[in-house]
This record gives sequence, C-alpha cells and structure tokens, in this order.
Amino acid sequence: MKKMQKRIALLLSLVLCFILATAGAAEYNAMNIFTISYDENVYLLDNQSYANESTDSYLWLFLMYDEANEVIIDVFMEQYEQYQGLSLFTATTEERTAYVDATLDSLSDMNVKLLDTVTVSDMDIPFYLYYLEDEDGPYLLAETIVGGYAIDFSCYYGDYAGVDLELLNTLDSVLATFTPVV
Repeated sequence: MKKMQKRIALLLSLVLCFILATAGAAEYNAMNIFTISYDENVYLLDNQSYANESTDSYLWLFLMYDEANEVIIDVFMEQYEQYQGLSLFTATTEERTAYVDATLDSLSDMNVKLLDTVTVSDMDIPFYLYYLEDEDGPYLLAETIVGGYAIDFSCYYGDYAGVDLELLNTLDSVLATFTPVV
C-alpha cells in the first residue's frame, strides 16, 4: 500500500511539474505563414496596432513586448522584386552569398554588421542576423527570404539603449520556435 501511495505521489508531482512548466507557453500563428511559441507570462503579443500600415508589398504581422525588460520584437514581411522566387533555405551557397553582400551594401548607411546565421525548423531555414543603427538607435534584425518575401524580426530595447548579449539571446530564443505553416 505504501508503494502505491509513493507512486501516486510521484505521478502527481510529475504532472504538477509539467503543468507549471507549460503554464505560460503559447503559440501564435502569423496569418498561416509561420508559427512561433512564446511565454505569454513574459510577452504581450499585439497583432492589431500597425495592421493598417500594410500595403501590397509590406505586411506588418505582429509585435511582442516584454515589459519587464523593455524589449520589443517587431515582425513583418516585405516583398523584394530582386529576390522574386528566391528562398534562402533552398538557395545555393552563391545565392546566399549574393543576398548577404547585397543586404550589407544596401544597408551600409546604417552601420550594418552581419553577426550570425541562425538556422531554424526542420527545414533548415537560415535567418541572417544583422546589427543596425538608425535615427532611433541600434537594433538587431533577423531576416530570411521565402519566395521573394523577406520575413523580418526587428528586436530592440524600448528606449533604444543599445544592443547586448541579452537582447541577442532573446531574439535567438524566439527564432528557435519559428515553424513554417506548410
């Protein structure tokens, strides 16, 4: 009888741990393009505030706000004629290199630096991670191209205080959950 009670207590403990570990987990489907997972106890997800700014070639998707750390992740898609039909996850090494070179060249007035390439999902989708500065201050940009459309995750502190390892880790953790809807 005591063994049975111990097993039940252990099982209940495991169930409780699982419930607590997943309590804040949420998944967001961005217009049937991709999903991300995030902790809704940390992030406020807003998919309404800038929706009216979308055009034929620009689609604002959502932003995530971490109030405690004042981190904003702004996510949007933009069509680029020069990349029509290009998807970086199926691109050749030469096509990827040409994309990076063109991006660095086009953003050279923003003190752009390529920091890393983060590969996500079981489709090995590469996101190129850039450091940029604009009139508001420094920020990170993670970008991939799918079918001629750039999918961009722009990440910065609310006061544009700078870019640090914590901000980079925040962006990496969100990108790690990126899953295309196929």
